[in-house]
Amino acid sequence: MRWSTAVLLAPALAGCSFIYNPNNLPDPRMIDAAVVDANPCALTVTGIAPATILEGQGDSGSAPALLVIRGDNIVNTNLKVELKSHDGSTVPLAPITDAVASADHTYVAFTVTAHVDMGPVTDVALDVTVSQDAPQDGSCMGKATGPLLGKLTLHGLPELTSMSPGVNKATRTVTTSSLQTSYSMVNLVDVSPTTFSGATRAEITAVSSITLGAVIADAVGTTPGPGGNPGSASAGACPTSGGGGGHGGDATVSQLLAVGGGGGGGGGAAAGSSGATGTALSGVGGAGGISGIKNGSDQLASLETNAACAGGAGGLGGTLVLTNAGGPGGAGGGTLALFAGGNIQTMSLSAKGGAGGPPSGSGGAGGGGGAGGNVLVHTDTGTLAIGAIDVSGGAAAMPGGGAGSTGRVRWDVAGADVPSSPGHRGPAFEKVSTRVFTTQPPSLTLSGTSNDGFSVRVIDQDNVVHDGGHNSFNNGAAVITPALNPGYNRICITLDLGMQGHIEADKCIDVAFLP
Repeated sequence: MRWSTAVLLAPALAGCSFIYNPNNLPDPRMIDAAVVDANPCALTVTGIAPATILEGQGDSGSAPALLVIRGDNIVNTNLKVELKSHDGSTVPLAPITDAVASADHTYVAFTVTAHVDMGPVTDVALDVTVSQDAPQDGSCMGKATGPLLGKLTLHGLPELTSMSPGVNKATRTVTTSSLQTSYSMVNLVDVSPTTFSGATRAEITAVSSITLGAVIADAVGTTPGPGGNPGSASAGACPTSGGGGGHGGDATVSQLLAVGGGGGGGGGAAAGSSGATGTALSGVGGAGGISGIKNGSDQLASLETNAACAGGAGGLGGTLVLTNAGGPGGAGGGTLALFAGGNIQTMSLSAKGGAGGPPSGSGGAGGGGGAGGNVLVHTDTGTLAIGAIDVSGGAAAMPGGGAGSTGRVRWDVAGADVPSSPGHRGPAFEKVSTRVFTTQPPSLTLSGTSNDGFSVRVIDQDNVVHDGGHNSFNNGAAVITPALNPGYNRICITLDLGMQGHIEADKCIDVAFLP
């Protein structure tokens, strides 16, 4: 039997009223809450920043790599990010456990640790897969995925050990010209004491940790420490002049024997002056050397312009028929700079100036000592455990030479875990509970030395640089509140006396802004 539609509807409508009653309308807040502003089944991913992970990030006190994926319809329901090598090889990446989506569903931020791999140094292309839960009745049938194939690279780096090129375990020496730009990890405890030699600075950068025994970057006589200025038989070598000058007159033994003036000591970023020549006919001796003056900047915002300088040579002296040369000036101590993302541990660090040389015979004066070198130790998020530091100036040769000035020490570390050795505190971002921000601007604190000024800049995920203004340290701290851009941001500060892009002048932190 066929039933009429009207018959079926009639009982259902019985007793119902079509009179409008606003009290029967649903709560508008419930309607708003039910509106879906993202379709989990329509997940898409379009890019990732930065495009490179460095081997060692997240190991030994260093911060893990922070990355941000761009896309659409990203939700936090069982959100997962997985990284695998594009070619199927094994990669030393820790599982990702902290992926979080932005409220506008266009970004996902996460961190990953790339463990140090003692194997061959290679770059590995990575595939990124984002997955999330979606409604069972959706087109994706309960799970949505979004791939980025080969858009991310794990950059392999060498390790600096006793087996590395340029390291001679038998003589316990390292040639600075053999040092690479960056290492994943440094460990030379079995090459201790380690002596660095060469014309270039002993500058070591590690993504994770640096572990050393006793380290020597001293000048020896007229041979400079790595990166220092050489001694000679004239005024001390240096980009600038000045150092130790002359003072007083050395006593004349007789009118037939005059004593040359001693060489001035090297003065950090200024050279020692040569001693004056003694004149036998007049019976007047040359001017004596004085100790080097500590020129330059304790801030060490530029390692290049603060290279330790040599002492001046001693003046000539002698008789009417015989003239004897003064001694050569001692060379400047080396520059030893250690930059690590994580922990730095050493037994001792030495960058002493070279001693002035003695004269060749009677009447000649002694050379001035070279200035002590520079020591800089810097960690992004790790700890410093460094032993005694010696940057003393070179001794003067007698008669008449002047001693070299002391060198400089700078250390950069967050918190109160500061070295016992005195020195200038460089900039360091204080540790934060998270590098992922959902409101802006963030408030970031840096430690440093009062009155040191710096500029701030923000580099967004498209590599566009935004000016963040200027600031300075007050009572050992500074707070910056730079405006962020959606997604990945790199916040950098540059010391006023340094150059942007130079590792000793810059300090950076990676953050994410999820709108």
